Amino acid sequence: MNCKQGDLAIKVAGHGIGTIVRCVRYVGEPDVGARTPDRDCWLLDRPMTWYWGGTSEPAGNYPYASDSKLRPIRDNDNEDEIVSIVKAKRVVTAPTSSGDSARIGKRVSA
Repeated sequence: MNCKQGDLAIKVAGHGIGTIVRCVRYVGEPDVGARTPDRDCWLLDRPMTWYWGGTSEPAGNYPYASDSKLRPIRDNDNEDEIVSIVKAKRVVTAPTSSGDSARIGKRVSA
């Protein structure tokens, strides 16, 4: 599980990428009036638009999202996973004689 009850989370896959939500409680398979492949869902603090099986046809607005499509945003002593990934990818660049920047392969500390 990515999220815990009460977490703020960002939607990282599917429709609504980038939406910030709060995970109210874990529900497993949601009651959305139709069979869904998502069986690891959280009840959210707001509705999200659901679509029929990979189509662009909206199935309805439901306050659920799959745990696998969410990443928690936590404010605690442990560094957030997304911040760690960004820091690991940052490298120092230096101008070359042609005016372009070149990677010199050294990680920048934050």
